[in-house]
Order: sequence, then structure tokens, then C-alpha cells
Amino acid sequence: MTKERLLKGDYAGAASAASQVQTSSPLYPISLQLKATAEVMQNQVEQGVTDFTACAEDADQRNDIDAGSIEEELAKEQPTMLNAKWNALKKDSARDLRARCTAGAARALYELGRFDEADRMYDQIPKASIVWTDTLFEHAWNSYAREEYNRTLGKLVSYKSPALQFAFNSEVDVLMAQSYMALCLYSDAGRIIDDFNHRLGSLARDVKQFVMQNPSDARPYYRLGREALKEGLHTDRMMYRFMNRFVRSPNFQSLALSEDRVAAERIAINRIDSSRSETHTGPQAGFPGFLNVVLDWRVRTIQLLGGIFVRNSMIDYHQILISDLEKMQFMKIDILGHEKEKLMDPDAANASERGRGNRIPVRRDDQYLWSFNGEFWNDELGDYVFALESECGKGEGTNAK
Repeated sequence: MTKERLLKGDYAGAASAASQVQTSSPLYPISLQLKATAEVMQNQVEQGVTDFTACAEDADQRNDIDAGSIEEELAKEQPTMLNAKWNALKKDSARDLRARCTAGAARALYELGRFDEADRMYDQIPKASIVWTDTLFEHAWNSYAREEYNRTLGKLVSYKSPALQFAFNSEVDVLMAQSYMALCLYSDAGRIIDDFNHRLGSLARDVKQFVMQNPSDARPYYRLGREALKEGLHTDRMMYRFMNRFVRSPNFQSLALSEDRVAAERIAINRIDSSRSETHTGPQAGFPGFLNVVLDWRVRTIQLLGGIFVRNSMIDYHQILISDLEKMQFMKIDILGHEKEKLMDPDAANASERGRGNRIPVRRDDQYLWSFNGEFWNDELGDYVFALESECGKGEGTNAK
């Protein structure tokens, strides 16, 4: 009920429904996440921060992944490897929920303009979490809001690390270009824009073509999602990198694993049927035949749900990609306008930019300062700070970068 009302925009109803979940329920932390989301949408941001924080603290209570007692009983009959994968996925799901609720609290603090608190909240998200690859970008926005453009660029450059090349977020390049422009480093911003258009323009066309070729059937989307999941996290195929952002969520992974468990269940049914010669009927008749019909229905349901999830995600992220391509074009026009203004009246151009710049990032008591030696280290990702000097208001003859 909470999810349904939330999707329909009935935020007050969603918060009310979420409040009915008992604190003893394993779904209680999830209800807190949904309730907090509804509260933020109603502009009850302070209460949203409270519930997001409580969700993060109670996330370990979530010991299930939308699976009932029947699924748990079936798991006992599965091969050890599948059962181990299922248990591991449940633990990952709890960690994922904790990270998402922490991110929700950080976003709400950002919305309240409490940037220092948001900064510390983002720091609590483990770097090993798949959620961190998205929230690192949000953390960079938090620095941008404080006009710490060098810190913003430092966080964004972490995506250039080989460890994070699997991550796909077109908004990273947009914010990087904006940060360079805020420092009046227009040539650097122009290089980011040109590279972005070269890399992602064709991807946008490929995604649009796939959606247009499959307007109603969800199964091709599910198959594509499974292919991306099997390809491996670090892939050179841009379409799969684009899909990494959603097919590696606990939601889709649990569906893919459920399909594998169906295959294992068929093997178990056939083995039991073959071992009893007096009642042996084969997989198409008798009780084994009935069970296989049920499993056929289960597979179709999994592929339908998974396909719809992948299709909706592809459409949503494609719209973001198109929007980012448009933003890049506007920035390109802005750069060209600035260059024209410089040629026509350099003094006026410098005067219009004077006062812009970069605030020197403040080091917290729990932070150390080290120089960059050209190597990316996993424990340093997200903590880099650039040392660029703003060119705003300077003459054409100086370049302190």
C-alpha cells in the first residue's frame, strides 16, 4: 500500500500506510525508507532526516528480499551454491538498504542547506557499496553548493580511476564541465564537453533504437539485463556499463537468482520422479507435470517483472542522458559566447566575471592532506582536491592553472 500510494503521488497516504508496519517486522526498515521519502516530498524534511537515519540504523533487521516462507523452504532444497548466493544476496540487500537510507538523510540535509552535516553523512556510506558510486556524485554537488569547485573536481576525478570505470553517470561530466566554467577555465570545460558528446551521443541512439524495436514485449529487456549482469562489472561495452546502474541492484539480482533456482528445482523434481519407478510419469504428466507448469508460470512472472524493471530504468536514464546532452550544448554555446565577448571587448568580459572564484576547501579535524603522486588508491577515492586557481576576472595573458 505504501509503495502504491507513493508511486501515485499520495505522499500523506504513503506515510500513513508506512506507519502501520510493526517495529518487529523485518520490513520495518524498508517502511521507514518509504515513509521518509514521502515526508521529504511533503516538505517535512526534518522528519525525513530522522526516519532515514532510523532506517540506516535498523537496516540489519531486513533479513528477506521480498520472499515469503515458501521461497525460504524452497531454498533448503536448492544446491549449496545457489543457497549460499541467496544468503549472500540477503546480506548485501541489508547493506544496500543501510547505504540508501544514509544517502537519503544526506540528500535531505543538502536540501535544508546544512551542507557540513550532509558532507559528514555522505562520508558514512561505505566505498564498497554500489550505492557509493552514485552518491559520490551527489557528494560532489554538496561541495559545489559551497563553491568549493576544486573539491568538487577532486571527487569527480575519482570516476577516472580503473576501479570505478564500470560506473555510469552522465551527470558526472556535466558537473565537471560546470565546475571548470565556475573557475572560468573554459578550455578545460570545452574538452570535457567534446569528449562527452563523442562517447555518449551514439549510446543515446542505441538505447532509443532498442526501446523502439521492443515497444511492448518485456522479455527482450530481461534477457538484455541478464546479459549485462553476466558480462561482468568492468566491461568495455558501453550499453552494459549504462545498465550497470540498475541491473546490479538487489531487486534485479534477486529475480535473476530466482530464475536459476527454478532451473535447479526442475532438476530436483525430475530426479525424485525418476527414482520412484512405481509412480514415474515423466516431466510432462502426473504431479511432476503439474509442478513444471507452476514453474513455467514462475519463470514467465520473473521475466515479466524483470523486463518491466529494465525497460522503465532504461527509459528513465535515457531521458537523463538526453537532458545532459542538451545541457552540454548550452554550455558549449555559453563558452562560444564568452570567447566572442573576449574578442570584442576583453575588459568588459573580465569585469563581468570578477568576483567569481573558488573558496579554499577547509580541512576537517579528521582529515589529512597528502600530495597526489599520479596513482589512484581505493582508500583515497572520493577524497581528492584539485589545486586550480580561478581565472575569473583575470586578463588573457595570465594562466595560473
